Amino acid sequence: MKKKLFTAIITLATITLTSCQPIPASETEKIFTDGSEITSIETTETGALYTFTDGTGYYHEENEIPELSNVNGLYPLTGIVTEIEYDVESEVDEVTITCANGNRFSWYADSSDCWEINDLASCIMDSKETAIVYDDEVLLAHYAGGLKHFEQYKN
Repeated sequence: MKKKLFTAIITLATITLTSCQPIPASETEKIFTDGSEITSIETTETGALYTFTDGTGYYHEENEIPELSNVNGLYPLTGIVTEIEYDVESEVDEVTITCANGNRFSWYADSSDCWEINDLASCIMDSKETAIVYDDEVLLAHYAGGLKHFEQYKN
């Protein structure tokens, strides 16, 4: 029901909105089980940005080829390793990344992978076909350098 309601809102917004202006969402209708609501929808020529009351956002890009917009609910995500819990199980560590918007995701890694704090991890995520970001799952995580590798680009 929630997915259909969210899809209906997205479809309606995509069809009726053509300018790049924020549009306040309903102030009383709860859409997600965690109590968050859509606070605004901003459309552009290429898609729409949905902002939620919890401060997170979701950008949906409109593609000419719908099959490429979301391949089986998978999407790329990069974050910074902010926490490592060593030896959760024998030879298994729990690695946590924090993304630019503050969302945190964790996965289990072989202890020999040698993740370090401030490493960058490029991940393939599974949306689990829900609009709630917090239930997304890290399917693959790959080392993508560290913050130290980007020092030269700092302002």
